[in-house]
Amino acid sequence: MGSTTEQGASGHVDRVADYYDDNTRRFLMVAESPGSDAIHRGVWTPDVANSAEAMDTVNRLMIERLRDYVPQGSARVLDLGCGVGATMVRLAHEVDGFISGVTISRVQAEIAAKRFARDGLTDRCHVICADFAELLPAEPRYDAMVAVEAVVHSPSLENLLPSLVDRLRPGGRLILCDDWMTEKDRGLAARERCLDQFRAGWRIGSLHTVAELVAMSERAGLRMVEDLDLTSYCASVGHATAWSSWPWVPQP
Repeated sequence: MGSTTEQGASGHVDRVADYYDDNTRRFLMVAESPGSDAIHRGVWTPDVANSAEAMDTVNRLMIERLRDYVPQGSARVLDLGCGVGATMVRLAHEVDGFISGVTISRVQAEIAAKRFARDGLTDRCHVICADFAELLPAEPRYDAMVAVEAVVHSPSLENLLPSLVDRLRPGGRLILCDDWMTEKDRGLAARERCLDQFRAGWRIGSLHTVAELVAMSERAGLRMVEDLDLTSYCASVGHATAWSSWPWVPQP
């Protein structure tokens, strides 16, 4: 439930690509913290003092959960739906290794590549313009994968998760920060209309409850190690969804 049909998957992916090609530069201009290059929401945890820190909260939380779990000097981290590379740059400064990112948007990939060159990070940061559900066989296995407001664009999260597990090294981590539907969103006409508008406006392909996510992830061979609900700290989150960070590791 909540996924686009298989027959419409290809068209949905094209619509997501067109959406970000058309709107990325606009998003950067009207971001909560202009100049941050972050397209995701700001997260105003109690320790945050300004919009720049709010936009960095998710990055900080992910880094805290990765630092002790990736090998120093040789770590390989993949950012799924990497946007223009802001999170990749942040990771490169904190994780000693190689950071790859994948975006469906040609415009985003071009902006990211220019930023890496400007910041002297081309030897450690690499962006791929592709559908993250179709990573090439030549891509390596990763010590960690992160995704911020990205996997909801997938036509089928249930099909995506096993492909991500195949790319994780044993003991690797997958961190998802995204929108999840709540049980109270179901059955009420007004909420259903809100969800339909949300799906259409943001080109959402997979919107699931937490319970559905847990079940799909366990079937794919993942084990949840933490559930961090960030909804109350996100000023722009609509009432129909919950926004959470989910670290997972492959099941032994």
